[in-house]
Amino acid sequence: RYSSSHNCAHGEDVFLTCSLRVASVFQLVDSSGNYITTGKQEGLLLHNGGTVCDDGFNITAAHAICKVMGFEGALQWTYGQKWTIQSTLSILMDDVLCPLPEWSSCRYSSSHNCAHGEDVFLTCSLRVASVFQLVDSSGNYITTGNRKGCCCITGALFVMMALTSLLLMLFAK
Repeated sequence: RYSSSHNCAHGEDVFLTCSLRVASVFQLVDSSGNYITTGKQEGLLLHNGGTVCDDGFNITAAHAICKVMGFEGALQWTYGQKWTIQSTLSILMDDVLCPLPEWSSCRYSSSHNCAHGEDVFLTCSLRVASVFQLVDSSGNYITTGNRKGCCCITGALFVMMALTSLLLMLFAK
């Protein structure tokens, strides 16, 4: 719980240094190998830096993996030899089977019987919205870990509400 009234001045703003909680073993990259961090853009699916084979893969697996990467879910997936960078990567995951759209329900193999023509391309939906955002001294959103910034709340609510909610969430676990 928090209150929208306060008796604080900006001299009492809270500054946080956050680190990434768990780095995802999955990434989406574009044709140049650049990481895709926004949704609704097709990318080559990587697992620990290698490609993922389409054997057993389906929309349920796509949803599970998009969620692990911080997206709401998957919009679509496909496979194929589309980009030059694929041939420079190893195939590190095969036979992905997910009975539920949650990664904890999935199983896979680290050995494969695939060629890069079976590499998975994935389009995830939008990132999961967060009430909390970190901003730097210029007001730019901080999207990577280990950066110091001030906590603000989307929707122009007060910083103290964010800190109170954050502390309640931390101590509730």
